[in-house]
Amino acid sequence: HGSIAAETIKNPDPSKSSATVPWFAGWTHSGQVMNLKKILDKGNDRNMIIFAASWCVACKKCLDDITDHSNKFEKSNTVIYPVSVTDKTAQAISYFVDYGFAGDDIILDKFGYIYLKFSENKKQIVLPLIIVFDKKGTVLAKVDECKDNYLKELL
Repeated sequence: HGSIAAETIKNPDPSKSSATVPWFAGWTHSGQVMNLKKILDKGNDRNMIIFAASWCVACKKCLDDITDHSNKFEKSNTVIYPVSVTDKTAQAISYFVDYGFAGDDIILDKFGYIYLKFSENKKQIVLPLIIVFDKKGTVLAKVDECKDNYLKELL
């Protein structure tokens, strides 16, 4: 595979409504490049990226909550793209497919490079991390812990 683009548009800062999603690129299980431009080109009103890993207990709770409320996300025209952080390809695919996600919507981030671009703490991976953005790439919500009422922030 080619190198992952490292340019950043702007760091997402949820306190600023004009925060923009940073450029990122990863791969699908079939080896196709999936990047910010491809997601934005689809023209979805709302996009959600969920950074998670199969070994993360908190990620499992968040994914359970999100799949339990999938109809609410569908009603708000939110398309969900899970980003697998540090898992091997087969493990990542089976983990997210078990939650009902389609294989080509799953973005692989085997080395955590994409995650670190979005993280406040650039030295360690703290999961899950969920970011919602519109069709222009403007950040609408950023949740880095699945505390009480976090789903309201995402919807």
